[in-house]
Amino acid sequence: MELLSPTGASLQTRSDSFQDNTANFTLTISKYAASGAYPVNTVRISDYAGNNQMSQAWLQENRQVFELTNPLGDQEAPELLAFQLSATFDNSSNRPVIQINGTAFDPISKVDGVYLRLNRPEGGILDKWVQDRANEETLEFSNQIPLTTEFQQGAYEVGFLRLNDVAENTIHFYMEDIVELGEEFSTELNVYFPGQEEVNKGETKVFASGKSDF
Repeated sequence: MELLSPTGASLQTRSDSFQDNTANFTLTISKYAASGAYPVNTVRISDYAGNNQMSQAWLQENRQVFELTNPLGDQEAPELLAFQLSATFDNSSNRPVIQINGTAFDPISKVDGVYLRLNRPEGGILDKWVQDRANEETLEFSNQIPLTTEFQQGAYEVGFLRLNDVAENTIHFYMEDIVELGEEFSTELNVYFPGQEEVNKGETKVFASGKSDF
């Protein structure tokens, strides 16, 4: 069974017992869980033959909503205080590494996780759990994304940066949101390293952009 929190977070649990065609569910949530409506989004049922469904047709006709009033409820998503992208070169693996650093803040239920999506220059994506299960009021997060030895040079742009707290409040910072936070916040990183053939020829040319370059 899956509930959606008032902020849209997915809260899932499995049935701990199933007898006489009846499933019983127990879902434990944070003591800081936000007050509001928690609708049932899916009830996923499967059999031993591999058939499965999510019960969405039934739920559309029989809407199920739990209302929670919690005096300790945290209704606010975490704040982003700092976010920087940089790069370095790993000589042992002969490939560049994107470095992620930043600070998130949540004074009530505390910061729980940080997730980053970067858009590759060639159109693909790089997804990374920067920090998970942190449980920190002020979280100084740091992690790395090693690129492949055949990486595509160019701009690696922020698709979104997602912060969530223990109460399941979630906020997405897209590129335009990060731009509004100030010039000290990174929105993209232009990564360039010469290939071995360029080095051997001694003809390496690097064209810098007006953005953050490495």
